[in-house]
Amino acid sequence: RDVNPLTDAVASHLDPEVPTLIVSECCLSYLEPEHAEAVVRWCAKVTSSCEASAFVLYDPINPADAFGRQMMMNVAARGSPLRGILGSAEEQADRMRRCGFKNAGCVDMNGTWDYLTRRNASDVARVVR
Repeated sequence: RDVNPLTDAVASHLDPEVPTLIVSECCLSYLEPEHAEAVVRWCAKVTSSCEASAFVLYDPINPADAFGRQMMMNVAARGSPLRGILGSAEEQADRMRRCGFKNAGCVDMNGTWDYLTRRNASDVARVVR
């Protein structure tokens, strides 16, 4: 929620001229929207000097469909509501741009599946089962 500790702990170890990959897996959706945006803005700021840097976000979206409603109930029942979940892939990409990333795109799992080749898709399907 407070990005100052991030600056103290991480930024001093980052070389702004070296490509940096930031990965966030199922984190931002648990934060209030303003706190999630502060984290994204911080990430955009510390990587802005290097065009080759990237932020990969793997967070749930679309709480309004059947899967999303069930997911929201399950996490809320465990005392961990998704306070900052966004409604669509487009909203996710818009937030990234609004927070300072020049190029942003978002693909949901269905879109990701569509990008896989037939061979890769069958490999993934075998692992998922």
